[in-house]
Amino acid sequence: MKLVNYIVLGLLLISNNCLAVTFQKNDIKLDVNGYLGYKYIISSEQNTTIKSEPELGLMLSLQLHDYLSIYTQFKYDEIIDNALVYSFASFDYPIYEDLSISLKAGKLRNSLSLYNDLRISPRTRPQVIMPQAIYWNNLGTILTSGVGVRLDVEWKNLEVSYSIAEPIITDPVSDAKAWAGALIEKTSTKFGDSQVAYVKYTGDDIPVTVKSSWTRFNLGNNYTPLYPFLFPDDYKRDNIFHLFNNSLQYIWRDKLTLTGEHIFVKGSLNDWDEPKNWSYGWTVSAKYELTEYLSIYTNYNQYVSKISKLNSSIKTPHNLATTSDINGGFNYHRDDWQIGIEAHRIQGARWMNSDDYKSDPNGYDTWWMVGMNFAYFF
Repeated sequence: MKLVNYIVLGLLLISNNCLAVTFQKNDIKLDVNGYLGYKYIISSEQNTTIKSEPELGLMLSLQLHDYLSIYTQFKYDEIIDNALVYSFASFDYPIYEDLSISLKAGKLRNSLSLYNDLRISPRTRPQVIMPQAIYWNNLGTILTSGVGVRLDVEWKNLEVSYSIAEPIITDPVSDAKAWAGALIEKTSTKFGDSQVAYVKYTGDDIPVTVKSSWTRFNLGNNYTPLYPFLFPDDYKRDNIFHLFNNSLQYIWRDKLTLTGEHIFVKGSLNDWDEPKNWSYGWTVSAKYELTEYLSIYTNYNQYVSKISKLNSSIKTPHNLATTSDINGGFNYHRDDWQIGIEAHRIQGARWMNSDDYKSDPNGYDTWWMVGMNFAYFF
């Protein structure tokens, strides 16, 4: 653990009563709160144990009047080696009783899957390690680091949203390599804009939430010198990915939560008219609240990475990698702290971000991983 993290940890714990504040005068209201977490991950594969540094978060919200708010959120997570700062203004206006619009501008945090916007905090994450078939760490960085605008419309139980942003990537080569492969590792990649649109419905009589979303992001078009020989038809084209996600959640008596999600991934080397050759992932999970403080859960997720062509002379689809993961764990939480432990049984060549959680890149061996986390909130 770095010395600076020890210092930050001590300051947060000592000044707990000073940092968590609410100030209100007339129509102006200021809220300050945050958390400190620690995550430890160990794998059965040699040289792949990950001992993360603390995860820090600080949130400030300033309500200026009924319609205008300003938010600043800071998050640092050593496991993705990235500090994320979200600063945006939100204008929320009710048109009439059941219809409202919201316009956000600045450093945004976008949502793809049902829980993608919740993974930012240990308190709202359902698991220590999110299912990698849907929640890849580098995708989370792309979706939660952009400067742009977002429009939300809410009508009764229906939400519609569209955003466009310019991602701020601290290590673009590493993130691009995770999506486009090794041919991109020796060059400087410029990311283009990312766009996210979704529609979400939450039922009243039946506790069901349904969400469908589309995401487009651009990895740029700078490759190694080998690229034009392997992909002559796609050379100098922007490497654009499209993601289509569908999510479904059902809650029974506020005790049992059942969730299912599916994602299609179309890369620049996939044809629009052959969705059967697109990469895809899916996950199903169940979580049960045993007591007010203790919950248990289990999850299965799988990702199949495909490519529909290598060059114009090869038409046969290729299956690059298949990874499956079954896991289970528990989460114990009180008012200001929580602890979670889970075990994973993984079979496959790699996950989307192989730099984070590694397996045998040359085979499909079964391997194990245990994740633990502790978080303190103020």
